[in-house]
Amino acid sequence: MLDNFTFHYPIQIRWADIDALNHVNNAVYLSYFEQARIDYFRDAVAWDWQEVGMILAKSCIEYYKPLLARDEAEVWLRVSRLGNKSFEMENKVVRASAEGPEVITSCVSTIVTYDYRKELSVSIPAHVREAVLTREKQGSVLL
Repeated sequence: MLDNFTFHYPIQIRWADIDALNHVNNAVYLSYFEQARIDYFRDAVAWDWQEVGMILAKSCIEYYKPLLARDEAEVWLRVSRLGNKSFEMENKVVRASAEGPEVITSCVSTIVTYDYRKELSVSIPAHVREAVLTREKQGSVLL
């Protein structure tokens, strides 16, 4: 289930994340995925945000179970596809349970590399591509 995932980020569930039904609101998951993505690139690549940025182009989220305020959970993520100017990241929110890891939510996001000064999409920098391919398990990234 998580064999191809190379990075995980602990979630700190805040009181503000909880909705009237006493679970994490569905919109909050995008913030969890964003923070995990930033930490992934800080850890894997030492991303230079002044050189090139990222724009979230698309997210497809599936919700399986509610995440509650007391839960211990992490975002697991990996780069699943590398294109020329974009890449896909697969994300899962995983809760610790007595039976083992339990997937709460999954998401596939398309990220576009972007030059904010020129206001246009740009190729993924070579050092970023190399760092991602080095970090991810061999053969697990579609090119």
